[in-house]
Amino acid sequence: VLDALAGALGAAVTLEALDGTVLGRAGTQASGVPPPPGARSGRALARALSRVDDDRAAVRLRPARGQRAWVVPVAVADELAARLWVSRPDSTTDADAGPEWPDRPVIERFSLLVALELLKRRRAAETELRLTRDLAVELVSGTGDERSLLDRARALGHDLTRPHTVVLVPDPAGAA
Repeated sequence: VLDALAGALGAAVTLEALDGTVLGRAGTQASGVPPPPGARSGRALARALSRVDDDRAAVRLRPARGQRAWVVPVAVADELAARLWVSRPDSTTDADAGPEWPDRPVIERFSLLVALELLKRRRAAETELRLTRDLAVELVSGTGDERSLLDRARALGHDLTRPHTVVLVPDPAGAA
């Protein structure tokens, strides 16, 4: 999805988690976009990111002379999950675009595709965790037939024919 957006706009595209961790990049990399989390001390940038995070609004920035960047919120299940940064050199038509920017609808539509991909990956991770937990419970409790347990473990990437060590650690808070 990021490659398609970068190709469609001729831009550098970066998907970052809310803590600033880069989740993916595509296109030619624009220097300094997005700025690393430690270098985001400017008031204008802080206000812009606040609009993205709090108001879930897309914003347009000029991170450096001759450069234009857009930051779009990516929400998954009505929860802000990431920021999509799109950057490229200013063009005369882009610089004169006024309050609206011509690429905004394209970027916002792609942000929906990114949100769907993030949701798909989140659901897959949750399902794998649940299946692994169910398998571990059955192994420890001794329920379930051996063939079924071996097949399910293999499907999750575990080889139960090899020796394993299981360590049970009690919860210090005493919760069940």
